[in-house]
Amino acid sequence: MVGEKWAVLFNGAAFGFSHLAYGFSFISCLGIAIGGLFLAGLTIRSASLLPAAIWHVCLNLLMILSGLITIS
Repeated sequence: MVGEKWAVLFNGAAFGFSHLAYGFSFISCLGIAIGGLFLAGLTIRSASLLPAAIWHVCLNLLMILSGLITIS
């Protein structure tokens, strides 16, 4: 069994690099992976998925409103 630190690292990296399938660049996926580390750590610290889900929705909304993400 792996510890929480490895789980956070693995899930953060998996979250970030899964965005390659959506056409994001490798560099963008590195940034998203860092965000994934934050979200995974937040989930561990809060013992709930809800805070990470709220952060994810807020960040996506900000990226859409700023034009970084376009909806087609």
